[in-house]
Amino acid sequence: MRKLVPVLFVAVALTATGVALSSGSPNDRLASQTRVFGGGQFAFPNGVERSFAIDDHVDGHGAGAAYGTWEYGPPDGPWHVRADITCTTVAGSTAIVGGTITSSEIPDFVGLAFLTYLRDDGTPATGARDQASVSYFGTSDGLPGDFPTSFPQTCPSAPFDDLPPIWGDVSGDVVVQP
Repeated sequence: MRKLVPVLFVAVALTATGVALSSGSPNDRLASQTRVFGGGQFAFPNGVERSFAIDDHVDGHGAGAAYGTWEYGPPDGPWHVRADITCTTVAGSTAIVGGTITSSEIPDFVGLAFLTYLRDDGTPATGARDQASVSYFGTSDGLPGDFPTSFPQTCPSAPFDDLPPIWGDVSGDVVVQP
């Protein structure tokens, strides 16, 4: 019986140590993610307004698979899109995000790829406005720039030589965390 107690104690201690080392805290997981999140509203130079929201994560310091959601559309309707994010590339404070549209009031949009650019210019308290691009819908051969054949599973890599021609200042906040 005396030999059984120390063996039992060692077994419990090793099990507890293994659970503690393998579980990690939620903050540990977030620290190893590339993230793009936020949202707001912006206007194109011609006055057309769009609203958007994004919640994008890439595990493994940007080396893993991208996942999350993106929503986009006019602030007062009559349509919007919701999409699953499948790729993200971050260069400094600029992110390119792509994926596949999963729902929209415009049935022809469902199943199309999307692409959007976001730029984090600081917090709203600094006075510098974040920026969002016009969002592109279509197939990889119809989108601007040089796209990998695996788009939308793989986004173009940095540097972004073909940044979008239309940017809008965001009323809201975009956070790009490489």
